[in-house]
Amino acid sequence: MTDRATTRSPSPRSPSPRSPSPRQKFGARADLLDAETERRLIREWQSSRDERAADRLIRRYQPLVTGIARRYRGLGVAFDDLVAEGNTGLLRALDRFDPAHGARLSTYATWWIRAAVAESVLQGPIVRVVGSEQGRKLFFNLRRLKLKLGANGAGDLAPDVVTAIAKEVDVSEAEVIRVNRRLSLRDVSLNAPVPGTDGGSMEWQDVMPDPTASVEDRLVHRDQLDKRMALMETAMASLKPRERQIVAQRWLRDEPRSLADIGAEFGVTRERVRQIENMALRKLRSRMQEEARSAGLLTEPHPPTESAQARSMAPARRPRARPTAARAAAAPANMGGAGGHGTEIASL
Repeated sequence: MTDRATTRSPSPRSPSPRSPSPRQKFGARADLLDAETERRLIREWQSSRDERAADRLIRRYQPLVTGIARRYRGLGVAFDDLVAEGNTGLLRALDRFDPAHGARLSTYATWWIRAAVAESVLQGPIVRVVGSEQGRKLFFNLRRLKLKLGANGAGDLAPDVVTAIAKEVDVSEAEVIRVNRRLSLRDVSLNAPVPGTDGGSMEWQDVMPDPTASVEDRLVHRDQLDKRMALMETAMASLKPRERQIVAQRWLRDEPRSLADIGAEFGVTRERVRQIENMALRKLRSRMQEEARSAGLLTEPHPPTESAQARSMAPARRPRARPTAARAAAAPANMGGAGGHGTEIASL
């Protein structure tokens, strides 16, 4: 009996298993905390708010938070913000977890972490643009569908890929194109060099307009304000006490007092208060101009030219007299006659 070399036919290749979830990866890595220690730390946090216990739990379960947050990258929210929201969900899970149910914290916290991260993405700028429920479904499944159809390149999708994705998610093709273009946008650092500059010497922050005033303008404005306040204080000191009080109550208060209230306080009429106020304001203006000239802060106006001087020295033209009521009454009754006098008088 001859020995024949038996060759085994290769078995058909089994489909690749689905990639493990972040919780499965976390559990397969190592059981970082045994069940008893975990329950003890949770009881210490829930009963006495022991921050050391919570800090130890958060540090131990940080790989779980990072793994879940990594699945939501590229959706308009920075990765550090996703991790921070995931830690918020982990803290909520610590507050609500009941070890008496027999489950581990990782199983329970996964749902809270995922919900917190997904909520931050839903509140992000991209999803707010999407709007509808079907649009959100497209938003969260677009990358998976693109991988499934082999459309991994950048730029716009092929027409057949757009049609297939639109049928899969039950949205319009225009919505697929719009969301894909929105997801293709990437954040650019302000410190990144501007393309086309010499050796990247210019950054994006150098070409962005600044709506606020520059440091030099703010210093000049502050210096002018200080000088005006000094002139104002000097001019206010030159007023009489009653004038100073009226100006302060009418112009230097958030809610100015009425003329009647001030008149009742000083025992004068409101008209007298108005007169005193106007006189005090004229004194203030004149005194501030004098102080500004003496300090060199106010330039003298240019001397008038010869033509301006001649115009100022010329005698004023006497205005043409207008007809009074008596003259109008003495006019003929037939002002609209053929002589045209009525038109001439009416023009006056």
